[in-house]
Amino acid sequence: MRCLSIANELSDNYDAQCIFAVSDESSARFFTMRKKEVINLGLDYKDYSLFAAKAMLKIIETEQVSIEIVDSYHVTYEYLSLLRQAAKTGCFYYGNQVMSVDLLINYNVNYDKSFYEQNYNLKNVELLLGTEYVPLRKEFSNPKLIKKDTVENILFLTGGSDPYNVVESMVNEIKSRDDCKKLKFTFVIGDYSKIKGHQAYEKECDYISYMASTDKIVDIMKTHDIVVSAGGITMYELCALGIPCVIYSMADNQIPEAKYLGENGYLVYGRDVTTDNFCKMLLDSIIMLASSEDACNKISGKMKTLVDGKGCSRIASKIYALKGDW
Repeated sequence: MRCLSIANELSDNYDAQCIFAVSDESSARFFTMRKKEVINLGLDYKDYSLFAAKAMLKIIETEQVSIEIVDSYHVTYEYLSLLRQAAKTGCFYYGNQVMSVDLLINYNVNYDKSFYEQNYNLKNVELLLGTEYVPLRKEFSNPKLIKKDTVENILFLTGGSDPYNVVESMVNEIKSRDDCKKLKFTFVIGDYSKIKGHQAYEKECDYISYMASTDKIVDIMKTHDIVVSAGGITMYELCALGIPCVIYSMADNQIPEAKYLGENGYLVYGRDVTTDNFCKMLLDSIIMLASSEDACNKISGKMKTLVDGKGCSRIASKIYALKGDW
C-alpha cells in the first residue's frame, strides 16, 4: 500500500509512469484490481538472489526504467548493487547494514541517527529519515474528526492475514468478560485471513460485529473512538488521524517502534502477540484506555504532532529528483 501511495503521488504530480514488479499472483492481483501496470516475476518473495537480480535487470532494460524503488525486508546489498548499475536505485530499509543505493527511506520514529551519520556520511546517498517521510495516502492529510463525549466504539485490525488467529482469540476473550459489554467491537477481516464468511457472524452478539477489509479504511477508522491494531504503518496512519490506539506487535521488527511510541505516550502498547496471556493483557489495555477520556485526549493530541500525512509528497519529490542525476 505504501508503494501504491507513492506511485500515485508520482503519477499525479510528476507525470511519472509507474510499474509494479511483484513476486507472485496474489501481489499482482492487488495492483491489477487497482488498474495499475504490474509484472509478476513468479519468484519467492524472499528471493533476492543473482537469478532474481537478472530478472529485474531484464525488466529495467525492456521497460527503460530510470529509477527503481525496492520494498522488502529481505533485500540484500549485492542485489541492490547490481540494480544500481542499470538504474538509480532506492529502497525502504530499517536494518543496521549499509545498503548500496542512491536513496534510502527509514521512516521509523526510533531510527538510529548515529548509525547513518557514521556510515552514510560520504556515500552520496539521499537519506529520508524519520516520521516526516511516513508514506500515507492523501486521505490522511488534514483529517477532520468529530470529537465525542464518550468512548464506546472499538475498531480491531489485524492486517491482511492474521496468522496468529488473533480475531477468534480476542472474540472469545471479550465474550468471557462482563467489563466489555458496554463497548462495541468491530473486527476487520483481512483478505487472506483464515476466518471466512465473517458476515454470517455479524449478529453473533450485540457488541461484536465483523466487516471485510476495504481501501476506505480511513473512513471506518474515523467512526470509531479507539483503534486496536498490529504495528507497522497502520500506527502511523492512526497518529496522522489522532485516533487513540492500542498497538500490539505481530512480528519482531514491529516491537521496537511500538514500544518506543508506547513509552513516550503516543499510544498504548499491548505487547507482542506471542506473549503468555496476550489476549487478556491486550483487552485490559483497551478497557483501561476506554475508561479514561483524559488519557484518550492526551494521546490524541500527542499523536498528531508526530505525523502530518505529507510523507508521500516529500518522498515523491526526492525520487523524481534522482532523474535529474541520471
